[in-house]
This record gives sequence, structure tokens and C-alpha cells, in this order.
Amino acid sequence: MNNQLVDYHFVNLSAAPGADNFYKSMGWKKQTTAFIWPQGPKQLRQHCEPEQENN
Repeated sequence: MNNQLVDYHFVNLSAAPGADNFYKSMGWKKQTTAFIWPQGPKQLRQHCEPEQENN
């Protein structure tokens, strides 16, 4: 599959929670700069980092 992506400059993958190891085994790298506008509490819980309080 990855060999079909050679002519692309950027490919972004949205994966199900818990699928990290599968995609890492295929050579994908985890992105640290992506953001989401959650469409409800379930997406917030599954796809977002916990908010930190500023003291």
C-alpha cells in the first residue's frame, strides 16, 4: 500500500483509537501537530488529549 503513495507530498491518516501499533508496523509515523474540532463528547474522549489546567 505505501508504495502507491510515492507521488504525494503529504498524506494524513485518521485511524481508530488503539490502532497505533498497526500503522507504526507499516512505517507510518505519529503526528504531533494535528487538531480536531470534536463533534461531541465521544469524539472528545476518544480523539483528544485531556485539557490541562493553567495555574
